[in-house]
Amino acid sequence: MARGQVKIGPEFFGKVKKDYADWRWAFVREIVSNGIDAGAGQIDVKLIAEGDRVQVSVQNDGSPMTKSTLVDKLLNLGGSTKDGGASIGGFGAAKLILYFCHDSYVIESGSLRVDGVGADYEITEVSEPLDGTRSTVVMDGPKSDIERAFMQFASCTQWSGTLTLDGEVLETSLRKGSPRRQFKFGKVYTNLQQSHRLIVRHNGVPMFRQYVSTDKCVLVELDGNSTELLTSNRDGLNDKHRQELWDFVTSLAVDVNSALTVPEKKWLDFGGRYLTASFPSSVTEAIAAFVAATKVVVVESEGSGESEESGVEPPATKAVEELREELREELQSFSSKMVEKFLILNETSLEVPSYYRPDCDMSTHASKLAMIWGRLLLQLHVMEKDARPFQIGFVFSESSLACYSGERAAFLLNPAKLVSQSASASRSFKKRYKLTDRAELLSIAAHEYVHRDHSPHDEEYARRLTHLMGRVLKNVKDFNWCFVGL
Repeated sequence: MARGQVKIGPEFFGKVKKDYADWRWAFVREIVSNGIDAGAGQIDVKLIAEGDRVQVSVQNDGSPMTKSTLVDKLLNLGGSTKDGGASIGGFGAAKLILYFCHDSYVIESGSLRVDGVGADYEITEVSEPLDGTRSTVVMDGPKSDIERAFMQFASCTQWSGTLTLDGEVLETSLRKGSPRRQFKFGKVYTNLQQSHRLIVRHNGVPMFRQYVSTDKCVLVELDGNSTELLTSNRDGLNDKHRQELWDFVTSLAVDVNSALTVPEKKWLDFGGRYLTASFPSSVTEAIAAFVAATKVVVVESEGSGESEESGVEPPATKAVEELREELREELQSFSSKMVEKFLILNETSLEVPSYYRPDCDMSTHASKLAMIWGRLLLQLHVMEKDARPFQIGFVFSESSLACYSGERAAFLLNPAKLVSQSASASRSFKKRYKLTDRAELLSIAAHEYVHRDHSPHDEEYARRLTHLMGRVLKNVKDFNWCFVGL
């Protein structure tokens, strides 16, 4: 049986540059990051023009690489030595833009020397070891383009070491500035050292940058593991966080002050009565009797956002009609108390509109939505035989659909979206849910119910939520009463 190996031709590496918004910036980012990760205190860059090519030599005084690191990690397409946590660079996709896609490369590290072109290389040992690592790459010119990339990169960096370019020291002192906001992926700062620039950094080293309308420098320092936050080419945030950053950039264009303001969490307490699954037996019986008597299924009427009742009706006797009316009144009375005793958490810089407040002009839609939310949480507690008390309310937030406050044992639903008004350059609230969004509201309630006992979104949380949703689907008809009789 003949055996072979997939060959990687030069055309493969030649296309790598197209994967980057600015491949020269990416080269500088990765070569400098690797030096910093190696513990370098000084990185020296020398550029020599060679016709329509340029020879780029970058030397750092960090710890040299071992032969295992060179062969099994750096020169292995699938290898990497970095976990993305404390380190900045990586040998994953970075090696393509560092070495393989250029005309030629030489890597000198300690007593080892690598001479390569694309995927082909030769490794030898030298008699006079280098104290650190030097990479020499011949790439497309002109010299001024890569020179400019090093200078731009340095201007966005905060590093205590020394970076030189052809003997001249480049400033790497872009400070963070004033703290503004905290996102899931990092913290936002502003300073006046640059203008109209958004810079995303990890441990002080810039990953990517883009234009913004504000005349400040907006700087985002990433938190946590960079491999979990960035795309593989490190030109942007991954799908999980990209939209949040884009929404932030958009909000800068609409209202700079609001976008950069750290919202103060404000609680509005309208009595804060605690509910419990062991609520009055009259209500328990009312729920069971109401469902049995009506066998109601809530559906969305075609062409409208309202609900209607359909299903199998019981015999239309006077006694049944009277029973149904009594049960409606009892459930209505009980559900109204959920809204009268209510919490609101405002995490935005805007005032909560009066039509969401029970002490003002709470709209019929908001009132019914709150009743549905409270009923769903009650039924979840009943299903799980969970008699722990809890509260309900609304949360106004730019990022959360709902949340659970352990301090107040409160389940809070976000009833509105924050939208931008192009005509007035302001932001306002827009209704998020219809009263017939049964599946979405029930799934959100289940999501937050699990958070009562498990906060982080990890594997254990996913396991618990999957188990709960299985029970919800098995008993989904028991939740019908949550959407009727309002």
